[in-house]
Amino acid sequence: MALPGNLLKFLFYLAPFVLLLALDHHALGAAAQPLAATPIQVNGAADLPVTLTVRDTAPGGRARALEPVTSGVPLPMRAGVVDPDSLVLTDDQGNVVPAQFTVLARWNGPITNETLKIRWVLVDFQADVSASGARDYVLSKIEDARSKVENPIEITEHADRFLIDTGAARFSVSRRYFNLFDQVWAGRGEGALVVDQVGRGGVVLVDGEGKRFSSLNAPPESIEVEESGPLRSVVRVRGVLRAEDGTYFAPPVNNSKDWPRFSQPYEHSFVYYNCRIHFYAGKDYVRVFFTLENNGANGRTNPEQYFAPIQAVYFDSLSLELNLAEQKPALVTSAGLQERLEKDDLLSILQNWRETDEPNRNGTLESSFAKGAFFSMRKGEEKVKEGQTHPGWLRLKGDSAEVGLAVRHYWQNFPKKIVAGPGRLRVDLWPEEGYYPHCRSEDFPEEQHDMYCRQAGRDVGLYLFDGGRHKTHEMLLAFAVPGEGTDPEALHAAVEHPLMALASPAWYSDTGGLGMIAPGGLSIGDAALDEALDRYDRLQVAMVDEDVSQNEWTINTLKTRYPARWSYTRQYRYFGWMGFGDLLWSNQTGSALHYDWPYSMLLHYLRTGHRGLFDAGVEMAKHRYDIDQYHGERRDSRGNHVWTNHMAFYELDRHSDPSIGTHAPARVSMNSHTWNGGLVLYYLLTGDRKAWEAAKANGQAAFNRLERRSLSQGCADHETRQETWPILNLVNLYRVNGDPGHLEVARNIAVNRVLYREQRAGGRGLFGAGRDCDAIDGSRQSSVMFSYAIDPLIQIHYETGDGELGELLVRMADFTKDLFLFGGDVDGEGKYRPLQSPTSWRQGDAEDDKKGEPIKNVFWADLLAYAYHLTGEVDYLHWARHVFRDAMFYYTIGGNRYIDPTRRSRISFIDGMFASSETKAHGWIGRTNQVYLHTEYTLGTDR
Repeated sequence: MALPGNLLKFLFYLAPFVLLLALDHHALGAAAQPLAATPIQVNGAADLPVTLTVRDTAPGGRARALEPVTSGVPLPMRAGVVDPDSLVLTDDQGNVVPAQFTVLARWNGPITNETLKIRWVLVDFQADVSASGARDYVLSKIEDARSKVENPIEITEHADRFLIDTGAARFSVSRRYFNLFDQVWAGRGEGALVVDQVGRGGVVLVDGEGKRFSSLNAPPESIEVEESGPLRSVVRVRGVLRAEDGTYFAPPVNNSKDWPRFSQPYEHSFVYYNCRIHFYAGKDYVRVFFTLENNGANGRTNPEQYFAPIQAVYFDSLSLELNLAEQKPALVTSAGLQERLEKDDLLSILQNWRETDEPNRNGTLESSFAKGAFFSMRKGEEKVKEGQTHPGWLRLKGDSAEVGLAVRHYWQNFPKKIVAGPGRLRVDLWPEEGYYPHCRSEDFPEEQHDMYCRQAGRDVGLYLFDGGRHKTHEMLLAFAVPGEGTDPEALHAAVEHPLMALASPAWYSDTGGLGMIAPGGLSIGDAALDEALDRYDRLQVAMVDEDVSQNEWTINTLKTRYPARWSYTRQYRYFGWMGFGDLLWSNQTGSALHYDWPYSMLLHYLRTGHRGLFDAGVEMAKHRYDIDQYHGERRDSRGNHVWTNHMAFYELDRHSDPSIGTHAPARVSMNSHTWNGGLVLYYLLTGDRKAWEAAKANGQAAFNRLERRSLSQGCADHETRQETWPILNLVNLYRVNGDPGHLEVARNIAVNRVLYREQRAGGRGLFGAGRDCDAIDGSRQSSVMFSYAIDPLIQIHYETGDGELGELLVRMADFTKDLFLFGGDVDGEGKYRPLQSPTSWRQGDAEDDKKGEPIKNVFWADLLAYAYHLTGEVDYLHWARHVFRDAMFYYTIGGNRYIDPTRRSRISFIDGMFASSETKAHGWIGRTNQVYLHTEYTLGTDR
């Protein structure tokens, strides 16, 4: 009997996959063996030396001359590097390059154990790169290499100050107060005095009553040399703001009459400034990370409303002021403008967003980027230039000295203002022209919104800075004698597009430094699977590259394109000091980067080398560790602080603005929506300690909730993600700090809580339904809760080799392929129903009644591939390949339907299926499939 033409077409399409399933078992894996309690290890084929490529990625190209590079590099265990002094860096001509090496992590133990091999090292050096070009450097191991730095940074500690000499400038940092620098001398030797402000300048906050609080009025609570090296050193200063009358801004609350259960460990204030100043050998500039911390309580997230006050603070402006050695006249240059300034002249650069003519409950600002974003440059009251986005750099040049400034993400973090004149430079991080939230009281008359729209916002022109939030600004400041200073546009390139040293994608997989991952560009010689593998890589790059996106929509074009996408019209919410770095989703609210978007961006940067992914990861990581982390310490005498402390903010957090959403405008999340993988990876790639601090806090959240509970057997929460994501957070920390306590708690949660629940549900590889541990329904399983357990359980088994957990993962794989998945078949017309899982599995459901979700296939390939690793049974690998292929081909297809098998889902962030939930769907895709891909990669290297 002749087959229908479309069925013949399908069989022809399917043929490569059928052949793949028929591959000899011996080629794919050994026969099944009993599971041993031994950690799985990657190939470990990598060994030093490794080539590190440094590339200029500034738009239009910008030549870099001896520009500092700070990049993390994983080292394989087999390289046997214990002492960083045995590392050496050479250029493409074989010449030794002065370098500084800092250990970030060691293999299988704490960083303090100097007998353990180094897992991650932070490499500092200075690179020469041509405009839009690249240059290779080689990291090698040589006994007693000890890279020599001819003129290292010198730090001298005095009773009242630190004196830092970079060879190109000298900086005096006071211990008595904070004003960034008391004095700066530019040039070699004695140099020329550029900054002269003993007892002046510093951080100035003006509250709603006009009262000034300054960092000059109280000594720092801590000042330390946080990092000391010959090429880069860091001085960290942290303190509080005080008025001249002796009162502190935002005094703490401790067991007060109104809040008898509440206390917090702050003596004077719960609002801090925290400044990290990076100094570079031979450089006349410093990199400044200035953080404003509100470590107060949110007071609105359950159960805090019962024991904690709402500790939002309000202010009119906050500035960082520098008093320069007076030079009159002075020439200011900024973004195509040059203006001569006499003694009393001031040039200001304001970056802001226009208000709408019709404010309402959707806010006070113009929705679109095209109509909203603007900057205005004024000399006194005279407007001298205007435009849409200012790059945030300037140079102020006098007869004897010059000062340069470049602020990273200046316009994106509106409002911002720079004020410059002879003898003066001021950066208004929160200028008086701005306010927050973007609301009016007449649009929000409800009493619960008074704190947002009556005490702050447009009516009073004040900022609300909410409890538990931080905000960090990064900038470069340069000080030089005329003619010798760093070009201000070069400063801008250095801060906005910093050089990174990147190894090949294979290096990050072969070293095992991040566990089981795989480089991009895999091919296994099967047409269908090779297409799926290519589509996976392009899906990641399409998030940031409109040339790869099949409809030009990316996470970047959504923010600025006009007309806007219909589902994301309120583009201003992507920007501003509270919103920048976040992604919007349901009802155009912030997603809090759920499912760990920073991790996905940075991971795929390493896998593909695409710089756009790194740049997006930077924006996201900074937002995540500032705005989306619930910062600060607070205690309830009854212990209920453990429900909120150290978590992230929730995925429907409205950034403390009721115009974004009136329900819970500022809601702290739970363990179920707290991820730290991106924070950890950002720390490993950049050495940014702020990211590491936030990541550790997330680990503390897991400890607070689950350490004691996991010591004895008991059922995991019916929302198992409340306990499985913390497993992953703890494993991520262990891979850096080597703390066995983190690994022990993660294993206890997995064995005594998650595995125990699986056993109570019948021991069939699912967790069942219901809250009552004695009456779990083992005939039902939520797809969401099951899928979110996979990676955490794989990772804890990978690190511990626990036999019971290995057997659990195999049972989960058996349940997945034998009972959970359906589809993968052809109907009588030759149409194909993709392999898929039900939204909620119920034993005995007829297939026609199942609501399928092909998108969830992105989770199953890792589980099935890992079962193949554990057992050697090739059937698991066949299933993994099938489910991965269908995920990459059909992830936007509706459930339980037959389709033309040649149909493909669109490669784009906007795909037509998940309107307003794209961040969730692509968050899943970005973080999954690495175990499966690593499996294919390993098999490919063994062929």
